[in-house]
Amino acid sequence: MVKLKVGITGHTQGLGAAFAEYFKEEEVHGFSRRNGWDLYNESSCNALIQNMENFDIFINNAPVGKYQECLFEGVLSNWLGQDKTIINVSSIAADITPGMMTVWEEHLRPEAEDKVGAGRTGEELIQYVREYVKSKRRLDKLTNVRTLEVGLQHENKPHILNLKPAATATELLGNNVFLNTLLDVEDFMSVFDTAWKMRDQVKLTNLTFIGTRPNPNK
Repeated sequence: MVKLKVGITGHTQGLGAAFAEYFKEEEVHGFSRRNGWDLYNESSCNALIQNMENFDIFINNAPVGKYQECLFEGVLSNWLGQDKTIINVSSIAADITPGMMTVWEEHLRPEAEDKVGAGRTGEELIQYVREYVKSKRRLDKLTNVRTLEVGLQHENKPHILNLKPAATATELLGNNVFLNTLLDVEDFMSVFDTAWKMRDQVKLTNLTFIGTRPNPNK
């Protein structure tokens, strides 16, 4: 049986590592700084787009920002009309409204110092989250437009699946105490497994995940 060729960005930790484990019976290739791919660099992104030519599945998991959008657009352009799959890992944060963001910042600012780790101060954290929300919002909008175009013009080939998890309980989250509930990686992958196994019967395009696990840091 021919193995699928799977490319995953940010494959060494978090959801990227979970996807690498899920597809371990296939031919998995990871792309991250740990193996020489700086995906915050335009030339590296362009090289990766070309590298994806002969792959079957592209899991666009990292990084945050415009390069995640560029990777999606580039791989999609090369795969139009082909029976392949692009999986974008977005975030439920894309649905945060400006009003919700203001309330969150007011809550966070007085107690943010040294709470999230990664060496960020409270103000740095707030700025990071602002940019994160904007980037995921752009990715969602772009994905929805391209999914419609591919459906109308290219018979849903490649299949585009946009995943929107809530804050997920991984090492990347640090010691965040500002969230009441988290999403378990195992639960995320369980739902993804169902969607993946149904892909020949129904082409899901967007999945939103809201976690219910109590945050142990609260």
